[in-house]
Amino acid sequence: MNIINDFIVYKNDKSIVYIREDSQPNKKSGKLPKFIVYKDYDDLFWGRVRYLKLGVIKFDGGWRQFVFFPEPDTKWSADCILKINNFLLLVNAEWKKGLKKC
Repeated sequence: MNIINDFIVYKNDKSIVYIREDSQPNKKSGKLPKFIVYKDYDDLFWGRVRYLKLGVIKFDGGWRQFVFFPEPDTKWSADCILKINNFLLLVNAEWKKGLKKC
C-alpha cells in the first residue's frame, strides 16, 4: 500500500501524535500492513523525547476493513478521532483499490 508515513494526528509545541506503518510484517494477515499510533513528547525529567503507543490500526476480518484499536485508558478528543477516521478512510480506500486490480 502506498500510504503516507508519519500521518500527523495532533501537534503542539510539546508533543505530536502521528501514525506510522509498523516495520514488522503482520504475521496473521501476511501482506497487509499494520499502523501504530504514537505520541512523542519531551520528558523534562529525563531530558529526551519519549514515545508512547496509543493504539494500532490493522485489518479486521470481521469488519473486512482496517479499524482502530486504542490502547486501554487512552483519551481521545473529537479532533483526534476525526483525523484517525480520515486516515482510516484513506487506508481503506487504498486497500479496496488494490482489490479491484486483481
